[in-house]
Order: sequence, then C-alpha cells, then structure tokens
Amino acid sequence: MAHKCPDCDEELRKISLLDQISGAKVNVGIEYTLDEAPVNSMWSGRITNAAGVVHGWLCPRCSRVLLYATTE
Repeated sequence: MAHKCPDCDEELRKISLLDQISGAKVNVGIEYTLDEAPVNSMWSGRITNAAGVVHGWLCPRCSRVLLYATTE
C-alpha cells in the first residue's frame, strides 16, 4: 500500500523504528496493546498480548514522520 504525505503529497518511504531502552541491545519495531498493560513472556521477554505493530513512514521532501498501526 502506497502512503502519501498529507502536507506535500509526496510518496512516503518506509523506515524502521528502533528502541534502545533496554541498554546496548537495539530492538527493531514497536508493538502495542489495546487498553491493557503489556505482559512479557517469562522465556523470551517478548510481549505476549500485543495487538499489533506500529510502522513508520518518512516524507523525503518535508521530513514528516507518520506512524501507522496494523493488527497482527
């Protein structure tokens, strides 16, 4: 699906969202839950009740970043 910038109508480029809160390890991607606290798996540390993933898009002309959530 092609996304367009709402400001300048330029086609957006997909970007990777990074999270480095957990120290030196960089996590790629952001998950979300719906109105509930995240529950981490005891074995893998991943969120077990995630409702979906947040994707990032960048406008190469005006540098606007847009976030889109999708369900898994």
